[in-house]
Amino acid sequence: MKRAVLVGVGQMGKAHAKTVVSDDLANIELVSVCDCDVDRLLAFRNENPDIPVFLIPKNGARDDTQIKRAKENGIDFYPAIADIIKDLECDTLINVTHNNSHVPVLEDAFNARHQDGSLFIQTVFQEKPFAHNLAEAENIGQTISENNITFNLNGILTFSPIWNDFHQKTDALKAEGFQLKSVKCSYGKNRQQDTRPCQGGWVGMEAIHALDISTTGLHDIEIKQDSILSLRGFLAPHASEENSDGIVSYAQECEISAKTSDNAPVTIQMEGSYAWAEKNRRVQYVFADSKNNEKTIQLDFDVASSSGKGMADRMMISSPNGAPEVIESNADKLHGYYQSTLDPLDKRPLYDLTRAIAVQKTLENMAKSQNVQDLHSDLAPKKPKIQSISYNKAQKKIKHGSEYKSG
Repeated sequence: MKRAVLVGVGQMGKAHAKTVVSDDLANIELVSVCDCDVDRLLAFRNENPDIPVFLIPKNGARDDTQIKRAKENGIDFYPAIADIIKDLECDTLINVTHNNSHVPVLEDAFNARHQDGSLFIQTVFQEKPFAHNLAEAENIGQTISENNITFNLNGILTFSPIWNDFHQKTDALKAEGFQLKSVKCSYGKNRQQDTRPCQGGWVGMEAIHALDISTTGLHDIEIKQDSILSLRGFLAPHASEENSDGIVSYAQECEISAKTSDNAPVTIQMEGSYAWAEKNRRVQYVFADSKNNEKTIQLDFDVASSSGKGMADRMMISSPNGAPEVIESNADKLHGYYQSTLDPLDKRPLYDLTRAIAVQKTLENMAKSQNVQDLHSDLAPKKPKIQSISYNKAQKKIKHGSEYKSG
Protein backbone atom coordinates (compact mmCIF):
# COMPACT_ATOMS: atom_id res chain seq x y z
CA MET A 1 0.00 0.00 0.00
CA LYS A 2 1.47 3.33 -1.07
CA ARG A 3 1.46 6.09 1.55
CA ALA A 4 0.86 9.43 -0.15
CA VAL A 5 1.25 13.06 0.85
CA LEU A 6 -0.67 15.55 -1.28
CA VAL A 7 0.81 19.04 -1.60
CA GLY A 8 -1.64 21.77 -2.66
CA VAL A 9 -5.34 21.54 -1.95
CA GLY A 10 -6.83 24.14 -4.29
CA GLN A 11 -9.36 23.23 -6.96
CA MET A 12 -7.18 20.63 -8.68
CA GLY A 13 -5.82 19.35 -5.38
CA LYS A 14 -9.33 18.62 -4.13
CA ALA A 15 -10.08 16.72 -7.35
CA HIS A 16 -6.94 14.62 -6.90
CA ALA A 17 -7.76 13.93 -3.25
CA LYS A 18 -11.30 12.86 -4.11
CA THR A 19 -9.95 10.45 -6.72
CA VAL A 20 -7.33 8.96 -4.39
CA VAL A 21 -9.77 8.27 -1.54
CA SER A 22 -12.42 6.77 -3.85
CA ASP A 23 -13.47 3.22 -3.00
CA ASP A 24 -12.48 1.73 -6.35
CA LEU A 25 -8.89 3.03 -6.36
CA ALA A 26 -6.79 0.46 -4.53
CA ASN A 27 -3.14 0.24 -3.44
CA ILE A 28 -2.84 3.85 -2.22
CA GLU A 29 -3.68 5.68 1.02
CA LEU A 30 -3.76 9.45 1.40
CA VAL A 31 -2.06 9.90 4.78
CA SER A 32 -1.59 13.69 4.74
CA VAL A 33 -2.49 16.91 2.92
CA CYS A 34 -0.46 20.11 3.18
CA ASP A 35 -0.89 23.63 1.85
CA CYS A 36 0.36 27.17 2.50
CA ASP A 37 -3.17 28.51 3.13
CA VAL A 38 -5.07 27.80 6.36
CA ASP A 39 -8.51 28.44 4.83
CA ARG A 40 -7.96 25.78 2.18
CA LEU A 41 -6.76 23.33 4.83
CA LEU A 42 -9.80 23.99 7.03
CA ALA A 43 -12.17 23.52 4.10
CA PHE A 44 -10.50 20.22 3.24
CA ARG A 45 -10.50 19.02 6.86
CA ASN A 46 -14.21 19.76 7.19
CA GLU A 47 -14.89 17.34 4.33
CA ASN A 48 -12.16 14.82 5.24
CA PRO A 49 -11.81 14.85 9.05
CA ASP A 50 -9.77 11.62 9.14
CA ILE A 51 -6.91 12.91 6.98
CA PRO A 52 -4.26 15.01 8.80
CA VAL A 53 -3.57 18.46 7.35
CA PHE A 54 -0.41 20.56 7.78
CA LEU A 55 0.63 24.11 6.98
CA ILE A 56 3.80 24.65 4.94
CA PRO A 57 5.63 27.84 3.85
CA LYS A 58 4.59 29.68 0.70
CA ASN A 59 7.48 29.75 -1.76
CA GLY A 60 9.85 28.91 1.09
CA ALA A 61 8.87 31.95 3.21
CA ARG A 62 7.28 31.79 6.67
CA ASP A 63 3.99 33.62 7.13
CA ASP A 64 3.55 34.31 10.85
CA THR A 65 -0.11 35.26 10.38
CA GLN A 66 -0.85 31.93 8.71
CA ILE A 67 1.16 30.06 11.37
CA LYS A 68 -0.79 31.79 14.16
CA ARG A 69 -4.14 30.90 12.54
CA ALA A 70 -3.00 27.33 11.99
CA LYS A 71 -2.08 26.94 15.67
CA GLU A 72 -5.46 28.37 16.73
CA ASN A 73 -7.18 25.74 14.61
CA GLY A 74 -5.05 22.80 15.70
CA ILE A 75 -2.99 22.60 12.51
CA ASP A 76 0.75 21.95 12.85
CA PHE A 77 3.27 23.95 10.82
CA TYR A 78 6.11 22.18 9.02
CA PRO A 79 8.99 24.27 7.62
CA ALA A 80 9.78 21.58 5.02
CA ILE A 81 7.76 18.99 3.15
CA ALA A 82 10.64 16.56 3.61
CA ASP A 83 9.96 16.57 7.36
CA ILE A 84 6.32 15.55 6.82
CA ILE A 85 7.44 12.77 4.50
CA LYS A 86 9.91 11.42 7.06
CA ASP A 87 7.60 11.73 10.06
CA LEU A 88 4.72 9.94 8.30
CA GLU A 89 6.98 7.57 6.32
CA CYS A 90 5.43 8.56 3.00
CA ASP A 91 6.71 6.90 -0.17
CA THR A 92 4.44 8.75 -2.62
CA LEU A 93 4.20 12.45 -3.53
CA ILE A 94 1.18 14.06 -5.20
CA ASN A 95 2.29 17.51 -6.36
CA VAL A 96 -0.70 19.72 -7.20
CA THR A 97 0.61 23.14 -6.20
CA HIS A 98 0.73 26.35 -8.25
CA ASN A 99 2.77 26.00 -11.42
CA ASN A 100 5.63 28.10 -10.07
CA SER A 101 5.92 25.82 -7.03
CA HIS A 102 6.17 22.50 -8.84
CA VAL A 103 9.96 22.38 -9.01
CA PRO A 104 10.61 23.61 -5.41
CA VAL A 105 8.13 21.04 -4.06
CA LEU A 106 9.86 18.23 -5.96
CA GLU A 107 13.27 19.34 -4.74
CA ASP A 108 12.01 19.62 -1.15
CA ALA A 109 10.43 16.15 -1.25
CA PHE A 110 13.58 14.59 -2.68
CA ASN A 111 15.49 15.88 0.36
CA ALA A 112 13.75 13.27 2.52
CA ARG A 113 16.24 10.41 2.75
CA HIS A 114 16.74 7.29 4.82
CA GLN A 115 19.91 6.77 6.83
CA ASP A 116 21.43 4.84 3.93
CA GLY A 117 20.85 7.86 1.64
CA SER A 118 17.98 6.37 -0.33
CA LEU A 119 14.92 8.53 -1.01
CA PHE A 120 11.67 8.07 0.89
CA ILE A 121 9.72 9.07 -2.22
CA GLN A 122 9.50 6.24 -4.75
CA THR A 123 6.40 7.34 -6.69
CA VAL A 124 5.48 10.82 -7.93
CA PHE A 125 2.11 11.97 -9.29
CA GLN A 126 2.87 15.36 -10.82
CA GLU A 127 0.58 18.01 -12.30
CA LYS A 128 1.92 19.73 -15.41
CA PRO A 129 4.23 21.44 -15.99
CA PHE A 130 6.86 19.59 -13.99
CA ALA A 131 9.52 22.13 -15.07
CA HIS A 132 9.70 25.52 -16.74
CA ASN A 133 12.81 25.12 -18.85
CA LEU A 134 15.01 22.41 -20.30
CA ALA A 135 17.67 22.63 -17.57
CA GLU A 136 15.10 22.08 -14.80
CA ALA A 137 13.56 19.20 -16.71
CA GLU A 138 16.92 17.49 -17.21
CA ASN A 139 17.89 17.89 -13.53
CA ILE A 140 14.61 16.44 -12.30
CA GLY A 141 14.80 13.68 -14.90
CA GLN A 142 18.27 12.75 -13.68
CA THR A 143 17.11 12.48 -10.05
CA ILE A 144 14.16 10.34 -11.09
CA SER A 145 16.36 8.06 -13.19
CA GLU A 146 19.16 7.68 -10.65
CA ASN A 147 16.73 6.79 -7.86
CA ASN A 148 14.45 4.57 -9.94
CA ILE A 149 11.40 6.67 -9.09
CA THR A 150 8.06 5.89 -10.72
CA PHE A 151 7.03 9.24 -12.24
CA ASN A 152 3.69 9.99 -13.84
CA LEU A 153 2.85 13.45 -15.19
CA ASN A 154 -0.82 14.25 -15.65
CA GLY A 155 -0.80 14.60 -19.43
CA ILE A 156 -4.53 14.20 -19.10
CA LEU A 157 -5.54 12.91 -22.56
CA THR A 158 -3.18 9.94 -22.40
CA PHE A 159 -5.04 8.51 -19.38
CA SER A 160 -8.52 8.24 -20.83
CA PRO A 161 -10.15 4.83 -20.29
CA ILE A 162 -10.48 4.62 -24.08
CA TRP A 163 -6.76 3.83 -24.36
CA ASN A 164 -7.30 0.39 -22.80
CA ASP A 165 -9.72 -0.42 -25.63
CA PHE A 166 -7.29 1.13 -28.11
CA HIS A 167 -4.45 -1.15 -27.02
CA GLN A 168 -6.69 -4.22 -27.31
CA LYS A 169 -7.56 -3.21 -30.88
CA THR A 170 -3.99 -2.47 -31.89
CA ASP A 171 -2.81 -5.80 -30.47
CA ALA A 172 -5.45 -7.53 -32.59
CA LEU A 173 -4.36 -5.61 -35.70
CA LYS A 174 -0.73 -6.60 -35.15
CA ALA A 175 -1.79 -10.23 -34.89
CA GLU A 176 -3.48 -9.80 -38.29
CA GLY A 177 -0.25 -8.47 -39.81
CA PHE A 178 -1.02 -4.75 -39.70
CA GLN A 179 1.73 -2.24 -38.86
CA LEU A 180 1.34 1.38 -37.74
CA LYS A 181 2.36 3.62 -40.65
CA SER A 182 1.20 7.13 -39.83
CA VAL A 183 -0.48 9.29 -37.21
CA LYS A 184 -2.67 12.30 -37.97
CA CYS A 185 -3.52 14.66 -35.15
CA SER A 186 -5.77 17.71 -35.06
CA TYR A 187 -6.39 19.76 -31.97
CA GLY A 188 -8.16 22.92 -31.09
CA LYS A 189 -9.90 24.80 -28.34
CA ASN A 190 -11.53 28.20 -28.21
CA ARG A 191 -8.91 30.21 -26.35
CA GLN A 192 -10.18 33.66 -27.32
CA GLN A 193 -11.28 34.38 -23.77
CA ASP A 194 -8.32 32.62 -22.16
CA THR A 195 -5.73 34.94 -20.62
CA ARG A 196 -3.53 32.31 -19.02
CA PRO A 197 0.12 32.43 -20.12
CA CYS A 198 1.61 29.74 -22.28
CA GLN A 199 2.83 26.89 -20.06
CA GLY A 200 3.61 24.11 -22.48
CA GLY A 201 6.95 25.15 -23.92
CA TRP A 202 7.09 26.67 -27.38
CA VAL A 203 4.24 24.54 -28.72
CA GLY A 204 1.74 26.07 -26.29
CA MET A 205 -0.92 24.67 -24.02
CA GLU A 206 -3.04 22.87 -26.61
CA ALA A 207 -0.30 21.57 -28.86
CA ILE A 208 1.56 19.91 -25.98
CA HIS A 209 -1.48 17.64 -25.53
CA ALA A 210 -1.39 16.85 -29.24
CA LEU A 211 2.28 15.89 -28.99
CA ASP A 212 1.47 13.63 -26.04
CA ILE A 213 -1.26 11.64 -27.76
CA SER A 214 0.51 11.56 -31.14
CA THR A 215 3.84 10.25 -29.87
CA THR A 216 2.74 7.91 -27.08
CA GLY A 217 4.69 4.67 -27.37
CA LEU A 218 7.05 6.04 -30.04
CA HIS A 219 10.73 6.95 -29.90
CA ASP A 220 13.43 8.70 -31.95
CA ILE A 221 11.07 11.64 -32.37
CA GLU A 222 12.22 14.33 -34.79
CA ILE A 223 10.22 17.42 -35.68
CA LYS A 224 11.03 18.52 -39.22
CA GLN A 225 11.92 22.20 -39.07
CA ASP A 226 11.04 23.00 -42.69
CA SER A 227 7.53 21.56 -42.25
CA ILE A 228 6.53 23.98 -39.51
CA LEU A 229 3.93 26.64 -40.10
CA SER A 230 4.14 28.55 -36.84
CA LEU A 231 2.50 31.64 -35.48
CA ARG A 232 2.31 33.88 -32.48
CA GLY A 233 -1.26 34.57 -31.51
CA PHE A 234 -3.10 36.92 -29.19
CA LEU A 235 -5.58 34.85 -27.21
CA ALA A 236 -7.62 37.73 -25.82
CA PRO A 237 -8.27 41.38 -26.77
CA HIS A 238 -6.57 42.55 -23.58
CA ALA A 239 -3.47 40.39 -23.98
CA SER A 240 -0.37 41.95 -22.46
CA GLU A 241 2.85 42.33 -24.43
CA GLU A 242 4.75 43.06 -21.21
CA ASN A 243 4.25 39.72 -19.49
CA SER A 244 3.01 37.64 -22.46
CA ASP A 245 -0.23 36.93 -20.61
CA GLY A 246 -2.78 35.83 -23.17
CA ILE A 247 -0.17 35.28 -25.89
CA VAL A 248 1.03 31.93 -27.18
CA SER A 249 3.37 30.70 -29.91
CA TYR A 250 2.82 27.25 -31.34
CA ALA A 251 3.07 25.08 -34.41
CA GLN A 252 -0.09 25.42 -36.49
CA GLU A 253 1.17 22.69 -38.80
CA CYS A 254 4.17 20.42 -38.58
CA GLU A 255 5.40 16.98 -39.52
CA ILE A 256 7.18 14.62 -37.16
CA SER A 257 9.09 11.43 -37.83
CA ALA A 258 9.32 8.69 -35.22
CA LYS A 259 9.69 4.93 -34.76
CA THR A 260 7.53 2.25 -33.19
CA SER A 261 8.74 -0.11 -30.46
CA ASP A 262 9.67 -2.46 -33.33
CA ASN A 263 11.75 0.35 -34.94
CA ALA A 264 9.37 0.71 -37.86
CA PRO A 265 9.17 4.28 -39.25
CA VAL A 266 6.08 6.38 -38.54
CA THR A 267 5.11 9.78 -39.95
CA ILE A 268 3.06 12.13 -37.76
CA GLN A 269 1.11 15.03 -39.25
CA MET A 270 -0.19 17.68 -36.88
CA GLU A 271 -2.50 20.63 -37.42
CA GLY A 272 -4.24 23.01 -35.09
CA SER A 273 -6.06 26.27 -34.51
CA TYR A 274 -6.95 28.01 -31.27
CA ALA A 275 -10.30 29.22 -32.61
CA TRP A 276 -12.10 26.09 -33.77
CA ALA A 277 -15.79 26.13 -32.89
CA GLU A 278 -15.72 22.33 -32.54
CA LYS A 279 -12.99 22.38 -29.86
CA ASN A 280 -11.79 19.04 -31.21
CA ARG A 281 -8.97 16.95 -29.87
CA ARG A 282 -8.58 14.13 -32.35
CA VAL A 283 -5.90 11.63 -33.31
CA GLN A 284 -5.96 9.03 -36.10
CA TYR A 285 -3.74 5.96 -36.34
CA VAL A 286 -3.38 4.49 -39.84
CA PHE A 287 -2.30 0.84 -40.09
CA ALA A 288 -1.36 -1.10 -43.23
CA ASP A 289 -0.54 -4.72 -44.01
CA SER A 290 1.90 -6.17 -46.58
CA LYS A 291 -0.72 -5.77 -49.33
CA ASN A 292 -1.23 -2.07 -48.46
CA ASN A 293 -4.70 -2.69 -47.05
CA GLU A 294 -5.37 0.08 -44.55
CA LYS A 295 -7.34 0.36 -41.33
CA THR A 296 -7.78 3.58 -39.35
CA ILE A 297 -8.49 4.03 -35.66
CA GLN A 298 -9.77 7.48 -34.69
CA LEU A 299 -9.94 8.80 -31.12
CA ASP A 300 -12.07 11.84 -30.22
CA PHE A 301 -11.76 13.25 -26.71
CA ASP A 302 -14.39 15.04 -24.63
CA VAL A 303 -17.32 14.73 -27.02
CA ALA A 304 -21.03 14.58 -26.20
CA SER A 305 -21.91 11.06 -25.08
CA SER A 306 -24.17 9.00 -27.33
CA SER A 307 -26.41 8.50 -24.29
CA GLY A 308 -26.97 12.24 -24.11
CA LYS A 309 -25.62 12.30 -20.55
CA GLY A 310 -22.33 14.09 -20.03
CA MET A 311 -19.09 13.75 -21.96
CA ALA A 312 -17.31 10.72 -23.38
CA ASP A 313 -14.18 9.71 -25.23
CA ARG A 314 -14.90 7.88 -28.47
CA MET A 315 -12.96 5.39 -30.62
CA MET A 316 -14.01 4.55 -34.18
CA ILE A 317 -12.45 1.79 -36.27
CA SER A 318 -12.92 2.10 -40.02
CA SER A 319 -14.53 -0.74 -41.93
CA PRO A 320 -14.20 -1.22 -45.73
CA ASN A 321 -17.60 -2.93 -45.83
CA GLY A 322 -19.83 -0.52 -43.94
CA ALA A 323 -20.22 1.64 -40.87
CA PRO A 324 -17.28 1.93 -38.49
CA GLU A 325 -17.19 0.14 -35.17
CA VAL A 326 -17.73 2.66 -32.36
CA ILE A 327 -16.61 2.30 -28.75
CA GLU A 328 -17.16 4.91 -26.04
CA SER A 329 -15.72 5.24 -22.57
CA ASN A 330 -16.37 7.70 -19.78
CA ALA A 331 -14.17 10.80 -19.78
CA ASP A 332 -12.82 10.35 -16.22
CA LYS A 333 -9.17 10.76 -17.11
CA LEU A 334 -7.97 11.65 -13.61
CA HIS A 335 -9.03 8.25 -12.32
CA GLY A 336 -7.19 6.67 -15.25
CA TYR A 337 -4.10 8.71 -14.41
CA TYR A 338 -3.84 6.97 -11.04
CA GLN A 339 -5.09 3.63 -12.26
CA SER A 340 -2.38 3.41 -14.93
CA THR A 341 0.27 3.64 -12.20
CA LEU A 342 -1.33 1.53 -9.49
CA ASP A 343 -2.88 -1.34 -11.44
CA PRO A 344 -0.44 -3.80 -13.06
CA LEU A 345 -3.22 -4.98 -15.41
CA ASP A 346 -3.70 -1.51 -16.88
CA LYS A 347 -2.13 -1.17 -20.33
CA ARG A 348 -1.88 2.62 -20.50
CA PRO A 349 1.77 3.69 -20.41
CA LEU A 350 3.01 6.16 -17.82
CA TYR A 351 4.11 9.59 -18.97
CA ASP A 352 7.31 9.19 -20.95
CA LEU A 353 9.67 11.69 -19.35
CA THR A 354 12.59 10.85 -21.64
CA ARG A 355 10.40 11.43 -24.70
CA ALA A 356 9.11 14.73 -23.31
CA ILE A 357 12.63 16.04 -22.66
CA ALA A 358 13.77 14.97 -26.13
CA VAL A 359 10.85 16.82 -27.74
CA GLN A 360 11.51 19.92 -25.67
CA LYS A 361 15.16 19.91 -26.79
CA THR A 362 13.97 19.98 -30.38
CA LEU A 363 11.56 22.82 -29.69
CA GLU A 364 13.83 24.93 -27.48
CA ASN A 365 14.94 27.48 -30.08
CA MET A 366 12.17 27.25 -32.65
CA ALA A 367 10.38 30.35 -31.38
CA LYS A 368 13.13 32.36 -33.08
CA SER A 369 12.32 30.85 -36.48
CA GLN A 370 11.82 33.33 -39.32
CA ASN A 371 8.46 31.81 -40.26
CA VAL A 372 6.74 32.97 -37.06
CA GLN A 373 3.85 35.30 -37.88
CA ASP A 374 1.75 37.61 -35.70
CA LEU A 375 -1.95 36.88 -35.97
CA HIS A 376 -4.96 37.92 -33.91
CA SER A 377 -7.52 35.37 -32.78
CA ASP A 378 -10.47 37.19 -34.36
CA LEU A 379 -9.26 36.21 -37.84
CA ALA A 380 -11.16 33.42 -39.58
CA PRO A 381 -10.09 30.08 -38.07
CA LYS A 382 -8.19 27.60 -40.16
CA LYS A 383 -10.31 24.64 -41.18
CA PRO A 384 -8.93 21.14 -40.61
CA LYS A 385 -7.36 19.32 -43.53
CA ILE A 386 -7.42 15.90 -41.90
CA GLN A 387 -10.45 13.94 -43.03
CA SER A 388 -12.34 12.37 -40.16
CA ILE A 389 -14.31 9.17 -39.81
CA SER A 390 -17.91 10.37 -39.77
CA TYR A 391 -20.08 9.63 -36.76
CA ASN A 392 -23.85 9.31 -36.72
CA LYS A 393 -25.21 7.74 -33.57
CA ALA A 394 -28.48 6.90 -35.29
CA GLN A 395 -26.63 4.60 -37.71
CA LYS A 396 -23.75 3.27 -35.63
CA LYS A 397 -23.86 0.61 -32.97
CA ILE A 398 -22.17 1.81 -29.80
CA LYS A 399 -20.08 -0.41 -27.56
CA HIS A 400 -19.02 0.95 -24.21
CA GLY A 401 -15.45 0.39 -23.11
CA SER A 402 -14.68 -0.87 -19.62
CA GLU A 403 -12.10 0.50 -17.20
CA TYR A 404 -9.61 -1.86 -15.64
CA LYS A 405 -10.22 -2.27 -11.92
CA SER A 406 -7.65 -3.04 -9.27
CA GLY A 407 -8.00 -6.45 -7.70
